[in-house]
Amino acid sequence: MRQNWKPLLIVALVVTAAFHLYPTIEFYSMDVDARQQMERDRPTTYYDLQKRSINLGLDLQGGIHLVMEVVTEGLEPDQARDAVDRAQEVVRNRVDQFGVAEPTIQRQGENRIIVELPGLQDVERAKNLIGQTALLEFQLLEPEEDRDRLLQRIDAVLAASEPDAAPESAPGDDETTDDGEAVVDSAAHEVATSSLFGETAEVGDDGSGLFGDEQETPEPAAGLLARLIRVGPEVGVLKRDLAAVKAKLLDPRAQSLIPSDVEFLFTSRSEGPEDSPYYVLYLVRTRPEMTGDMIADAQVTIGQSIDYMGQPIVDLVTTDDGVRRFRTVTGAHIGDRLAIVLDGAVYSAPTIQSKIMNGRSIITGSGTQEEAKDLAIVLRAGALPAEVEIIEDRTVGPSLGRDSIEQGRVAGIISMVIVALFMIAY
Repeated sequence: MRQNWKPLLIVALVVTAAFHLYPTIEFYSMDVDARQQMERDRPTTYYDLQKRSINLGLDLQGGIHLVMEVVTEGLEPDQARDAVDRAQEVVRNRVDQFGVAEPTIQRQGENRIIVELPGLQDVERAKNLIGQTALLEFQLLEPEEDRDRLLQRIDAVLAASEPDAAPESAPGDDETTDDGEAVVDSAAHEVATSSLFGETAEVGDDGSGLFGDEQETPEPAAGLLARLIRVGPEVGVLKRDLAAVKAKLLDPRAQSLIPSDVEFLFTSRSEGPEDSPYYVLYLVRTRPEMTGDMIADAQVTIGQSIDYMGQPIVDLVTTDDGVRRFRTVTGAHIGDRLAIVLDGAVYSAPTIQSKIMNGRSIITGSGTQEEAKDLAIVLRAGALPAEVEIIEDRTVGPSLGRDSIEQGRVAGIISMVIVALFMIAY
């Protein structure tokens, strides 16, 4: 009777081991697509299952290997070392919040960081999550008439110095000074802008009526205004013309006309119908009213208002200093528009309706639920202290670990057979 407890103990240990191993077996028996589907549809179940599973390294389950280089050009040696140290810490915070099990983040040389992410297969997502600078700024928009007037001046100056591109105004409306500099007839260019931008269109649910049926692709030498479209009160640029418009705005002649306290920025992603996507062009004040340093938390929620119903949005909570600053800025600029800018791209530009007392704001236009989650992660972790370039990225398969496991299995079977033969012989 005293020996009866031994089989019971063995059974109990086996059952306990099987219970704790089951999540691992269930998790790793699913392919990558099945795991991603579970993460989207049942995130709570997915993360609970992942947490209770045994963490496998890069060699056993595969993953992503990245080599990052922190750009330290122009920095003093002490500043460069500090930038690399802080960049490594920011990357570690982002990876930890992303939920990757057993990541490897280590320095290589003076300004390189090696990142290994077991279990991840989406290289582009990993690069966006880790390599994004995530410099968040809140910048006030300039009035629409100032934006249009500046665009007209730029177009006139560029057209005056390009003989193949006629000015967008009627011939004879503009004069030139003795040194050849264009003098812009504002009334003529108001007419030109109206005709080139087009009339404000009523947009259907499918985007029909936005650009008109007779819009043609501008000639390669077309002026700036010819490549702009009117979308309600906004100025847009068709995706096909984006590179050309950026080149014109970066032209030294255009830069000489743009005041130092303002800058042109585009939206972070295209809008409009699939066959004619466009980007909105904004004129914003260069000096930000607030920065990401004042963000205390960022969480993904699903929009409940009419404008954002069902869309993933990032809900921002500011620090105590941020609350006070936000209250001051919004109170002084009721009726103005405040652009939420991340890494030089405008995510949204809402109109300030009233003084915001609690310091809360939202970022819309972040894309899918997955993209919104990644955006919230980088905002919580903070901005990188310097630009980072990803100089190597590759997806590592689990073949090395699979070979090791197979060799271990064969070795185990052989050893058991040898031991059994030895016991039979003796």
